[in-house]
Amino acid sequence: MPRTTVALDESLLLAIRTRAAEQGKSMSRLVNELLHRALNESPKPPDRDLARRWRTFEGGRPRVSVADREALFSVMEPEP
Repeated sequence: MPRTTVALDESLLLAIRTRAAEQGKSMSRLVNELLHRALNESPKPPDRDLARRWRTFEGGRPRVSVADREALFSVMEPEP
């Protein structure tokens, strides 16, 4: 098996060392198993319906009736 060097965070190295000891495995074997498992998992397809869902929120009480054109324009474009 080829050897390689990988830079790991201290906390990750400690977690690997601890888990390997708990399972009675070498760190190399544990890392190989974890990488195989991670790489063989099929990625979850994106939720295409998520983009189609409407986002709603409470807008409060209406300030003007859209049926009243003059009132609507006065709110949208107030007089200076």
